[in-house]
Amino acid sequence: MSPYSNAFYRMALIAAKSGDLTAAIGYASYALDLDKQNDSARKLLGLCLYESGEVSEAEAVLACTEWKTAAYGALTEMNEAFTRASDFVRRKKWRKALRVLKDARPNARLWNIRGCIYACAGRLARAKVCFANALSLDTGNRRAAEYMKELASHPSRRSIFM
Repeated sequence: MSPYSNAFYRMALIAAKSGDLTAAIGYASYALDLDKQNDSARKLLGLCLYESGEVSEAEAVLACTEWKTAAYGALTEMNEAFTRASDFVRRKKWRKALRVLKDARPNARLWNIRGCIYACAGRLARAKVCFANALSLDTGNRRAAEYMKELASHPSRRSIFM
């Protein structure tokens, strides 16, 4: 194993433990760029992608590991929930979309999606809580930070999310 790859893996681990999944994903990706055989970095990258809600990317990364079988069921279930919810969102059926996502395992992406749905439904206080939850899971989540900033600068306008 490349010592540089291992160093970036350790940096990814530290970032993940501190709650910055965005940084962890970047470091783990770089560790894999340096050494494609770094399975620890691959597993951490897959886990961080999954936790941040990047399900299809996590599935692609984990396809090369023995974790594929264990993770596939959860990943497939989450993709199906997102697909069903997006159908309701397109038709502006906010409650139905939220109901579909109710049982999905919480991650940063899911909290962002819920926040956007609540914002579109005009429930801005609830949206703010969702974005805060996304940031608590991934302190480097730029989307959640941008959404919180939008809500702060336009506290009563939901059209920014539609």
